[in-house]
Amino acid sequence: MTDIIPFGDEKIFAQMLPFITEDRKNKIMQLKKKEDRCRSLAAGLLLEYALREYGISLLPGKMQQMYLRFGEKGKPVLNGKTGIHFNLSHSGRYVAGVFSDEEVGIDVEQIRKGQMKVAERFFCPEEYLALQKGKMKKADCYFTELWTRKESYIKAVGKGMALDLASFCVLQDQVKFLKAGQTGEWYLQSYDPTSGYILSVCAKKCTKCEIQWISKEMFTQKFI
Repeated sequence: MTDIIPFGDEKIFAQMLPFITEDRKNKIMQLKKKEDRCRSLAAGLLLEYALREYGISLLPGKMQQMYLRFGEKGKPVLNGKTGIHFNLSHSGRYVAGVFSDEEVGIDVEQIRKGQMKVAERFFCPEEYLALQKGKMKKADCYFTELWTRKESYIKAVGKGMALDLASFCVLQDQVKFLKAGQTGEWYLQSYDPTSGYILSVCAKKCTKCEIQWISKEMFTQKFI
């Protein structure tokens, strides 16, 4: 996980730009908002940083170079048989990534306020009832937790928002399917990585994640 704030400095932004792929650079140049450019840069750096820990890279050089391809719903995956699965997410000033030897999904969100109408529309009855029972301040946190758990699942399976969010329940640590056609065992974990944010991970394995913060200095040490 990383903070995008340092990349708001134009000098640091330019210094880090060579360490992401050309495709991401082109995407960044099309973004109008500075915050969006910083988030995209941070996501690219976080991915490259983690891949180098595995001894591979998306860039030409001494390490084995890999390439990204995209699924039907746009989920990025590594080409070839690397055995590495990953997913990225961003919200506000933070970018998060998760890496595993099996399919995995992640979502990080700022805590949202007053989202009961959204919950009524998208949550299954069991989830909505659980949300109604909480006090409003806690309900805001609880809504965001449930939302990130749902997002992490649909990102793990690579189906995007085409999947009916009310067709599965995320109240427990394992996804419960409510309609026919959905199978598999998927496990959920939620975290409070920093004040005002909630992060959830969905994976094939029932294991807790170790959250590692990557600073601007760590990126610099890795790449320069």
